[in-house]
Amino acid sequence: MRGWQGTVQEIHCARAAALRALRERGAERVQAIQALKAAAAAVLAWSIAGWWWEAPMAMMAPWSAVLIVRATVYQSVRCAGQQFLAIALGTVAAAGAGTLTGGTLAAMALALPLTALVGSHPKFGEYGLSASATAVFVLTYGSYSGADIGHRLVESLVGSVIGILVNALVLPPLDLRQVEQSLDHMRRRTAELLSTIAAGAGHGGGVHAAKQWHEESRRLGSALTALRDARHRTGESCRLNPVLLVHGSREALPAQWWDEHWERLAEHVRALTGTLVHVAAEPRVPPHLPAVAELAGILAAASRLCELEPVSPREQDHYDGRDFEEARRTAWKAHARLTAYAAGAATDCAGAAAIGALSSHARLLLEELDHARRRAREPQSADRHGTGTRRRSTQDAAGDRTTLTRLSRRNRGGTRP
Repeated sequence: MRGWQGTVQEIHCARAAALRALRERGAERVQAIQALKAAAAAVLAWSIAGWWWEAPMAMMAPWSAVLIVRATVYQSVRCAGQQFLAIALGTVAAAGAGTLTGGTLAAMALALPLTALVGSHPKFGEYGLSASATAVFVLTYGSYSGADIGHRLVESLVGSVIGILVNALVLPPLDLRQVEQSLDHMRRRTAELLSTIAAGAGHGGGVHAAKQWHEESRRLGSALTALRDARHRTGESCRLNPVLLVHGSREALPAQWWDEHWERLAEHVRALTGTLVHVAAEPRVPPHLPAVAELAGILAAASRLCELEPVSPREQDHYDGRDFEEARRTAWKAHARLTAYAAGAATDCAGAAAIGALSSHARLLLEELDHARRRAREPQSADRHGTGTRRRSTQDAAGDRTTLTRLSRRNRGGTRP
């Protein structure tokens, strides 16, 4: 019964994906276009190699073409080279084994271990198996003379060239929104986590709640990984893309430093939640309700600051800093009061140390948000590949890195001047 329900659910998901591909631009439509392009490349390769040329092993052309239509033009070019080398290896190995043994079975026993071993080399990528598959095809057909070897290589080369041309000239794949979507996802997850911590701390969350917050902060690493992957895929889709090479791009990518900013911010949140776990689990540290309330105020304001941060050049063009400045003032005033509790005479040593550690982490969090706000207000320019660059000197960039390093080494809380 469960298997049937799962099948029905998969059918509904496939139907929903098909409808999204028809109605809106997105990953489903891109996949559908690439699938149609791969099929068209295979048909075109067969029509040239099999119908027009009447090659003796024309199936090598559509087989190569359908595998070459990849997610980016650069991948198509790189994979074409890997596949051609693998096919050449399999063809030559099969021809040599067939000539030496004179029988199909003995030739397979000699050629397949060699092609499987050499094809596993990382240089062949995922196309190493093509060497063994080609050897099987060649030995099964039983034709491995010099002319036959040349036909196999030319047919596979024709298919690879057709696959590259179809992928490059027919709606070449280019997605400049992946980085922006990943940054927006990172922003929402961080803001939601800070808001959750603020609400829980305000209501006296215990050890279990603190551990949950810390575990969720560690899960931000998966969002960072997705962000790095999106940056890599987008940069790869810009390489050898004829649309960008000829016309350029009117759409700018979020600058690289945003990735580093959210990575540092995730580290500060993880350190803060780790301290909350330690404080909640330590029976010698009494709860200081006013200090906890101020920490909740800081994190609530920090959550609002994350929501207001622009993550794309379009958002930066419409960036209004008034709400940001109001949330920023609220956060720093609450931080000043929290720091005062740590330095107060009515607080014992254990409580002062705990509050001081929380104050220090909160300060680093707010400093990072302030740093991002300053950089977001600077003018940007975009290159023809859509990557944003800052009009800053090398000395200014080095100065920012030095400032962040110093901030990360501070162990004592304080108020921002």
